Amino acid sequence: MNDISNSGGVAARKGFVFQDHVAARYVLNMLEDRRIEQVECETSDDITLRWLINGKRFVEYVQVKSNDVDRWNWALLTKRDIAKSPTSIVEKSLLCDRGPEPGHFRIVTRNGVHSGLAALTVPLAKRGPTDLDDLSARLTKKYPTISARGSNLDYWARHAFWEALSTEDDIRAKNVWIVATLCDGDGCSLRSEQIVTLYRDILELVERAAAADRRVPADKILTRETMRLWWSDRLRSLVATRPGLGLPYRIAMPQFLVKIHEFTDPAKPRATTGYDAEYERKQWRSAQLAGHLVRWVPELVLKASEIAQTNHLTLADKTGQGLRKLRELRHHGVERLLAETLLHSILRSFFDSEPIACKLFYRTSAASGVVNNAHIVQHHEGDQIWLGRTHVFRGDDFDALIASACAELEDALATPLLRAEREIILELRQPEHLRRDDVEEALADSAPIDRFLRILRFAILVIYDSAVLGAGHSDDYRARLVSELTGYGNAYHSRLPASVEEVQVHLLLVPVESLDTLVRDFEAAACLT
Repeated sequence: MNDISNSGGVAARKGFVFQDHVAARYVLNMLEDRRIEQVECETSDDITLRWLINGKRFVEYVQVKSNDVDRWNWALLTKRDIAKSPTSIVEKSLLCDRGPEPGHFRIVTRNGVHSGLAALTVPLAKRGPTDLDDLSARLTKKYPTISARGSNLDYWARHAFWEALSTEDDIRAKNVWIVATLCDGDGCSLRSEQIVTLYRDILELVERAAAADRRVPADKILTRETMRLWWSDRLRSLVATRPGLGLPYRIAMPQFLVKIHEFTDPAKPRATTGYDAEYERKQWRSAQLAGHLVRWVPELVLKASEIAQTNHLTLADKTGQGLRKLRELRHHGVERLLAETLLHSILRSFFDSEPIACKLFYRTSAASGVVNNAHIVQHHEGDQIWLGRTHVFRGDDFDALIASACAELEDALATPLLRAEREIILELRQPEHLRRDDVEEALADSAPIDRFLRILRFAILVIYDSAVLGAGHSDDYRARLVSELTGYGNAYHSRLPASVEEVQVHLLLVPVESLDTLVRDFEAAACLT
């Protein structure tokens, strides 16, 4: 007698596989949709999604049912495992609603539903006000169940969505397609086997989170910020094996500077970061820093379309072209060229930015503003445009520098200048050579300048002669340098005028042992003499 079946362990394992693919799909959605803040595996429910939409947070509890049912119906939704206990699918889903944020609910199955549950398959935003009245009345009449937040089954019906996703093979194929689409949007032309590998890596993260101990909640959570960083790192490693493909800014050079100080104001949009070039055999690395900056020159002076045509055969030509263009602009002053290159390198290396062509090197039909470096920085809360301003500071009158820098920043916020900046960015930006971003709406000519301001962050670079570094190497120089950076950062932010209170300002401090020496080293490395 043949009594072999897939019940028990085999069926359970198939269910877990289906659930893992569903969770992976939400992780992929989260990479693209910043409204999803995090995906949780096996916490409050099978999968839990935390959303932030228009400033309002809510939690979506997802139950995944892999049962081989032709059509889900009323009886299956409301059948209790224990007659006098709230153990039906609908009640278990409702009872997840016990946190501080409002709850939404989702049932994910392989197959669809009978007509009695069809209203649940319509997305919440597309439902009419009375579409769920009949189902709600039946549910509340059948069970008086109340969640810990005080919600009943009427609330559940009006905040629940039923989603049919077919088999794990189908959802896997769709997920792989999403991975390919995301890669394409980020400028990465990967081989099909690399795309499959990338999806397997995501699936492994999901499986690990699902299997993690509930007593360590952080191990069961995949946040958007963490996953975006993970995604960027994985793409870099994959595209590095396929040089010449993708977008020109997909890979940044290794970091030369070291971040030694960081401060973010919890109450205001203010931040300070301090960097150090460090010592080598007790000699401050001036010549090495200059040489590193020269390697960034092609990116600084060439447009994205020009860099995109570069491969290992034309790299030397492009580098030479960049240095020639830099020499043509020598009349701007070597100090200024050094500072602009340094700012570019920091934004690229530490903030994974994508530059818009530097205005020092390209004439535009728009009037010139007070900034030259403009970069797009992808952020988990919304993509930003960083406008850069550089200051080279000698001497000990830091108050004078602060006063000058604050005045320039205040001038930059004048509405006519902001409009000019937006026009220049539109003129120089080459979106076909950049990763996907969501700054388009704010850059539109018809958009109010307030919308442009909301995505702006001013990056203020100050490169200065450091008293600590000028005194030479000592074992405790790092601690004293951090103290110096902290003092300068606090002094700058405390002097910012009230007119820029709501504007995001990020101060970037780079202390050097001797500006004169660094300028000479940069001049020599770039053949500007």
